[in-house]
Amino acid sequence: MTAPATAEASPSPPAETPYPPARVGWTAVVVLFFFTVLSVLDRNLLTLLVGPVKADLGVSDVQLGLLYGLAFAFFYAVAGLPAGWMIDRFERRLVIFWGVMVWSFATLMTGFSRGYASLFGARALVGAGEAVLVPGSHSMIADLFPREKLATPISVSAMGIKVGQGLALLIGGALTALFDPHADYTLPLVGEMRGWHLIFLVVGAPGMLAAFLIFLIPEPARRIPPQRKAGEAGFGDYFQFVRRNLRFYIGHHLGVLVYGVTALSIITWAPAWLSRAHGWSESQIGLWLGTALLVGTCAGIPLHGLIADKLFARGVHDIHMRYTAISAIVGLPIAFAIFNVSDPRLGVVLIGLLLFVISTYVGLAVAAVQSVVPGDLRGKASAVMLLVIGMGAQILGPLGVALLTDHWFGDPQKVGSAILACLMIGLPLSAAILSLTLSPMRRMVAEAKAW
Repeated sequence: MTAPATAEASPSPPAETPYPPARVGWTAVVVLFFFTVLSVLDRNLLTLLVGPVKADLGVSDVQLGLLYGLAFAFFYAVAGLPAGWMIDRFERRLVIFWGVMVWSFATLMTGFSRGYASLFGARALVGAGEAVLVPGSHSMIADLFPREKLATPISVSAMGIKVGQGLALLIGGALTALFDPHADYTLPLVGEMRGWHLIFLVVGAPGMLAAFLIFLIPEPARRIPPQRKAGEAGFGDYFQFVRRNLRFYIGHHLGVLVYGVTALSIITWAPAWLSRAHGWSESQIGLWLGTALLVGTCAGIPLHGLIADKLFARGVHDIHMRYTAISAIVGLPIAFAIFNVSDPRLGVVLIGLLLFVISTYVGLAVAAVQSVVPGDLRGKASAVMLLVIGMGAQILGPLGVALLTDHWFGDPQKVGSAILACLMIGLPLSAAILSLTLSPMRRMVAEAKAW
């Protein structure tokens, strides 16, 4: 597994160039899925080590909140723009390789942090390194699979986020049992360090070796319009494409943003609802809700992708957006039932069912864009989605419920009512906005097939 001699972007193929064999594409999906799991593990590990980090560094809850939010999320979203440009300009394997190396090295450096400033810097570098993975994965997969088979592999790749969230708890918990986060350890050539430092070293070091797995994948040819050469398109070309298809992009980005905000409102605040309204313990919440989240999303995401691919192949060329809008409407009665059943255990099962239904937006929204955008603009398209939709949903999802609980209902015990209000407003609103994309998407698919 050796890196190629040049980092230039791959040439655009002739119109008749076939897609590579399915085994090549699925090898890429497996590798990129693994990188996604690894990235989520690295970013979420800190949440398990709050106690020892706070005790050793003497930081406040606000400072910890900045590590979760500003240090990681801001640099992750903003770095996505140059990352998207690099993905479209240079060989994608090399860009992803260095991204994995950077975030793994930053995780390693977290283990050597002895103060808040160095910890903040390491977290920012983790975010900047991970920013290459989303646009890189979307761009490569879209050039490895034809449009009628694209939703399934993109959905499977995106599922790595949910698997990574679960494994972060499992692997992190196992490591805290192996290495006491509060204890002191002495390593050769390194010296004495706390157990939580050692855990970051154990998680970060393997990623630097795993980065070489990207070279198991051949660099796919970019499928771009014949009037452009590979690598010459910039963000100006991307925004010209957006302006020509403004109705689709407004409906898509705004609709998916509302959908993501709505989904995150229940994912973020369901633990507080179970604790405040039903008196559940943390361990009980973790077992029941964690299982519901993992099973619901991991079962739903690939299934939705498979169904969408079959319908797209039959000529339903707006299926990605149509299916997502329909799922929002189907989710409405389930959402209402969650907070109106007497048994909270049944409520948790219904949460899993709701997430199974509405997890369409995770993969299909991405597949919709990658089905219509030229190959040399795919990285930029994903980077803008990451900035607008990803960062917006992460901020507004948790905030909406909090504002309703504090300022509308005025009672922390009414957090369930606040979640329900967000669901009852957000799901039909997102469906209405997404419906604006159906006609323009059919036109854009036809245009993309023409060139």
